Amino acid sequence: MNEKTFFENFKIFYSEQKNSNSDFKNFVGFRMNEGQLEIHFPIGFSVGKNLREDCKLLFSTLKSFCEKKDFIVTENIFGQKENFPFESYVFLIQDFLERGYFFEKTFFYQKGISGKIDWKKTCKNVRPNFFDNDIVFLEFVTKKINYKTALMLFQIHKWCVRECFLKLGFLFCDFIPEKSEIKFNKSLFNSVLKDAMNENFNERNFLLFKNMLNVINYFSGSKSNDNFIFGTNCFYNVFERLVDFSFGRSDKEKFYPHCYWKIGNKNIGLSDDDFSEQKLLHNLYRNFALRPDSIMILNEGDCEKQKIFVIDSKYYHYGETKSFFDLPQSSSIVKQFCYAKFIETQMQNKITGSAKSTLPKTVCCNEKTIKEIYNVFILPKDFSNLKNEQNKNFIFFGTAKSDFNFFDLQNQNSICGIFIDTKKLMKLFYKSQNAKITLSTEVAENLKIN
Repeated sequence: MNEKTFFENFKIFYSEQKNSNSDFKNFVGFRMNEGQLEIHFPIGFSVGKNLREDCKLLFSTLKSFCEKKDFIVTENIFGQKENFPFESYVFLIQDFLERGYFFEKTFFYQKGISGKIDWKKTCKNVRPNFFDNDIVFLEFVTKKINYKTALMLFQIHKWCVRECFLKLGFLFCDFIPEKSEIKFNKSLFNSVLKDAMNENFNERNFLLFKNMLNVINYFSGSKSNDNFIFGTNCFYNVFERLVDFSFGRSDKEKFYPHCYWKIGNKNIGLSDDDFSEQKLLHNLYRNFALRPDSIMILNEGDCEKQKIFVIDSKYYHYGETKSFFDLPQSSSIVKQFCYAKFIETQMQNKITGSAKSTLPKTVCCNEKTIKEIYNVFILPKDFSNLKNEQNKNFIFFGTAKSDFNFFDLQNQNSICGIFIDTKKLMKLFYKSQNAKITLSTEVAENLKIN
């Protein structure tokens, strides 16, 4: 299969091409629908000449940054929800490409007089006889090759490999393995593999058998053996995690402002300590927190150069549509100012020595650093079709403002809108200090101008 044929065998969906009435208008991932493979790419992703590499990038991103609750699940023939074991399919393909078909001699032990004697097991499990002060064994524990089990494992593996290549082999090559000599039999396959797992002490083989079981059990329970789905309708969560992984910090909860209710004489949702023994109320407290997507700090602890950036990731279509309705609206804008104002207040508390400050000790707090707080919206956009912008890492597109001033400085009453290339983000291109410095410069310069 040449490259041209490879492209013709798949249906590629871009976010701007999807029907607004479709059940899959927000879907990102892979879907086999009645023998037609659909590949749904996210907003701001450009498909290049190497479709396979782009598919692998999409798969690895979903695998690494998509949580279990985000995945779309299908219903099997019993009406039960089930996830397509995408990782097991990929594991079996990669294992086959590295090691080929599994065929190892399996052994069994039995008492008898024929076969290779295992003296250690014989001495442990067979009672000896004594003749003329000599120890005599009338039977032995012998070791024999179980050719039947070895051949069965080989054929089951052969069936699994072909099943995996038929569905996902396109990610790796155009090769389709030959058919197994045995027909699919769920109970038999399960029995043989579980016995093999109990008798196996090789970790790689154990993982192989485990993933084979996942493929077998999914295949037998699916509504259609030709259909599968691996992806999410919640790629906005993935986008947020990618931005946070690239620019954020792990202790961002220290920068969360909290709200609470006063019911009678009790404050509900005030602090972690109040409800440490009451899980329900503790979770309620956590939900009362306003949570910015990411906090980026450059030159932390340097009172001359430190800058704090409050980043909100918005997986919106504005980069494609240029529609006002695809921009962050008032509620998001006001929340951003609230985040930054909270950090400013915490920094002032730290200057006065107030116990209310939750900021890390390494954050430098003085009048200069208080002025270096910035708000940023990050939206996705495909840079590949922009003639003069392809080599840029970030593109400024505008500022969000409010008619109510939260800060003394005018530039702090603006939120910088930045486009980011989704494909570069998925490649973790921005996971570097240089990328953070570039983003910092882009934001600071444009907020001063605007």
